[in-house]
Amino acid sequence: PEDLDKIHALVASMVQKARQRGGYESRLVEYANLLPSEFAVLLVKDALRAGIPVQTTDEFAEFSEKHKDLILDEDYETGPGKRTSNAAWA
Repeated sequence: PEDLDKIHALVASMVQKARQRGGYESRLVEYANLLPSEFAVLLVKDALRAGIPVQTTDEFAEFSEKHKDLILDEDYETGPGKRTSNAAWA
């Protein structure tokens, strides 16, 4: 779908179905890699929050590399002039 509302609904539905049925971790990450970046990260983040272990799949390494700019929050400051990456998964 091209409509952002429909993509968001699709992502939510996919996570819900995968959580109910189990065993779709790899497929979720594969599909996430086909989505626009913001929705890809949303899909994986929602899956992790739902207890779906997508981070254990082989596809997750490719996903993480492809979307590292959105996964890491480069604006997290630890003090004056100091910056550190903050994983955005939690």
